Amino acid sequence: MTGTDIKDFRLFLIGVFLIAMVSLCYEIALSFEFAFMFWFYLSFIIIGLAMLGIGIGSVLGYFLKIRYKESYLDILYYSCIGLGSSIIISLLAAGFLSRNLPISELSLTYFISIFITLGTAVVPFIFSGIILSLGLSYPVKDKRYLSYIYFADLVGAGIGVFLISALLPFSSVEEIMVFCGFLAIFTSFIFAEKIQKRHGAMLIMATIIFAGIFLNISLFTPEPMGGKYLSDAKANGVIVLDTHWTSLSRVDVIEYPDTGVRRFVENGEYPITISTGFAEEKNSNDPRWLMFYGKPKSMLAIGSGGGTELTMALASGVEDITAVEINPFIIDYMRDDMNEFSRGLYQNPKIQVTLGDGRTFIQGSNNQYDLIENGVIGSAGLVVPSTAMLTTKDISVYTVEANQEYIRHLSENGVSVTIIYGLLDDFNAIVPEKGITSMLLKQYTTVKEALTREDMDPYKHFMMFRGIETPSILSNAKAQSEYTFIFKKELGEEDVNNLITEAEKYDMECLFAPYFEGSLNLEEVISNLPENKDVSPAFDDRPFFYYTDRSLDTAFLGIIAFMFVLTMLLIISPIAAYQKMDPSKQNLAMLLFFLCVGIGYILIEATLIQKLVLFLGRPSYAFQLVLFSMLVFSGIGSMITGALLKKEASVPNTLVVILLSITLLVFFYSWMIPEIIKEFIHLNLSTKVILTVALMAPLAFIMGMPFPLGIRIVSGIRPDNVIWMYGVNSSGSVLASFIGMAVVLTHGMTVALYLGSLVYGTALLSIVFIRRQL
Repeated sequence: MTGTDIKDFRLFLIGVFLIAMVSLCYEIALSFEFAFMFWFYLSFIIIGLAMLGIGIGSVLGYFLKIRYKESYLDILYYSCIGLGSSIIISLLAAGFLSRNLPISELSLTYFISIFITLGTAVVPFIFSGIILSLGLSYPVKDKRYLSYIYFADLVGAGIGVFLISALLPFSSVEEIMVFCGFLAIFTSFIFAEKIQKRHGAMLIMATIIFAGIFLNISLFTPEPMGGKYLSDAKANGVIVLDTHWTSLSRVDVIEYPDTGVRRFVENGEYPITISTGFAEEKNSNDPRWLMFYGKPKSMLAIGSGGGTELTMALASGVEDITAVEINPFIIDYMRDDMNEFSRGLYQNPKIQVTLGDGRTFIQGSNNQYDLIENGVIGSAGLVVPSTAMLTTKDISVYTVEANQEYIRHLSENGVSVTIIYGLLDDFNAIVPEKGITSMLLKQYTTVKEALTREDMDPYKHFMMFRGIETPSILSNAKAQSEYTFIFKKELGEEDVNNLITEAEKYDMECLFAPYFEGSLNLEEVISNLPENKDVSPAFDDRPFFYYTDRSLDTAFLGIIAFMFVLTMLLIISPIAAYQKMDPSKQNLAMLLFFLCVGIGYILIEATLIQKLVLFLGRPSYAFQLVLFSMLVFSGIGSMITGALLKKEASVPNTLVVILLSITLLVFFYSWMIPEIIKEFIHLNLSTKVILTVALMAPLAFIMGMPFPLGIRIVSGIRPDNVIWMYGVNSSGSVLASFIGMAVVLTHGMTVALYLGSLVYGTALLSIVFIRRQL
């Protein structure tokens, strides 16, 4: 295979395409697996480590190419085999460790298991980095071909996004990982200089091994760590009736043999009780009965889950019930497998079940309801991973704007009820003996702001209660359920007293209400909070309701600093030292350019995913559409630079114009997207999908141009550094993973986009300086 053979070059592009597809598909699968196995933050960390692995791989690729100059294709061939083999090893290691070591948080075995599991999981990305970085040094004289190679890389990654989404409904994450491993082995043949008998024998052997693992995948499926709900439940003898992966999470269906209680458990952590179709007597102490005190005739249930609240609503005489559930598996399972168990609850003609996000549904609805119940549990554990941050599935239902929508959709005598379950632990409890928690205070400030924006007296339209929960609800720790009632009509003293009297029947304690002498002075508590607590209102631009501890800011800064040090030590320093590179302004400017392009691209991409979750209604749609659109249209942009920009002398000037355009366009998008969401959120899903792709296309198209053009400049100065700059760009993506989450958590999505614009502006200044030196 030579660079002058156009037929071979096209085959080479197919190889790059397949490896990029395998790498991103494996990355997403790994994030899902880690979110199930461990606490969700590890599924976030693996994203950053994946990009670091690719960066390290590019450094190894740099030295491998120098050491084995005549073995370019052999390096790619054996790296593909290493990629496929290491994917399987990472799966086997995770399965073995989780099944054979007694993992519990903060134990020695926990940290050993984490270290080994993370280490084996990162190795495939090192091989991927070798292949993809060496791919950009394909032996061809015409530098425009670099743009085509980058096109194959980006489009392959884009297809990888949809590959896992297409396969998950019919398989498991572990089976997808086996498929990725086999596809990497198969791709090695594309890079083989000559196909020989030993290659065929190896493929047959790999097929037998991979098929054996695939057919016995249950033996290698990891278990959740100790302390997670599912792990503890299994230890207490529960039966797992079914397991299914969705585009949101893994869902296990369990049954307690002694009581017959059945539950959905999402990501091994959050239990959702499945209704038997029989409502408890109203004199029971279940505080949810309080929601039906006003005898509502119509109800909107956001997050209907296993249908317990729906059963209670039917028993309370509610005649028209709209149930909105975001997880398609739960709806299908309730209608089919659990239909008899729940006595046909999800088939009841009084209940209209809708698949989707409650917030998106209500903004597109013209109906009014006597009762709106928002009982979504545990946003932090139900995640869709992106290349930079985690998108939680239900964060938009707790914001100021969400509460405004609930108020607008209430009937004249309607009430909106939000239920929050919180642990009374050191992290969440502020004054535990009085039931004051961080989340209670955040709910208070959020509802207060929403009522104020609706020109309603915030102190005469809502009440807050709490009920002490048994320790087994979410954890072994003591917990409480926090109920916020928002009334459309202004409350009178008699209304308040009657509801408090009714609440006492269910052992509910009133914490805040107008005319109630026992109301807690929450304003005073807020004014005396420690500096590390953040209970400010949650807005759509910064919707992380469960983010109440500013000490995470310091943790993120520490992680960012640590990852920057790793980048310097593992990616920049080795090659700089080998080249004895002088710290000239031109060299530093080139490094800064590729670092900024890596940071800016991922920062903008991830923030746009977050912003469009609300618009599309399901985070999986936002994740797939934004990431796919960004990668594919960026790939097209890269290809266009190769097709149209033929003179190398014009590259620097063109790059300056492109970077300036991106800087201004991102700033414009930060203003435009909220307006688009507000204006078009009521449209049907297919129309919003088309609108989203149309919105992403121009920005992604132009954002795909800086990297290949920068590579063309580097190849003209020092061709060997093409591989290195790929690694520097990847290390920028590592930093963006943590910078993005930190900025969005603390300052919001709009600020994150502003920062992305600023980063591209910095890349612009770097190229302006480099252009003057050429």
